[in-house]
Amino acid sequence: MSALPDFEKLIQSMVKAIERKPVIPLEHQLWSEEQVAQYFGYEVLYCRRNIMVHPNFPPSRDLPTSPDGERIAKMYAAKDIVKYAMAIDKRAVSYK
Repeated sequence: MSALPDFEKLIQSMVKAIERKPVIPLEHQLWSEEQVAQYFGYEVLYCRRNIMVHPNFPPSRDLPTSPDGERIAKMYAAKDIVKYAMAIDKRAVSYK
């Protein structure tokens, strides 16, 4: 008995899943606080209290989530977060 038909089904389901969710380039991605924390490898609360409070941390894009604009979702440009992380890394680590 061959496993090839099962493998083909798996590949087809993976292709369908990829087609359903488009790949958005990093320069156009907005990340939630949860995604920012995940990128740094910390819990959200730790990230809010210790990482996002740094004076050079990129500002959030406060997107309105209600018609009157009273509620917002704090979103961060992914490219800014990565750039910030890499800048901190270069200053703190010596490669000599």
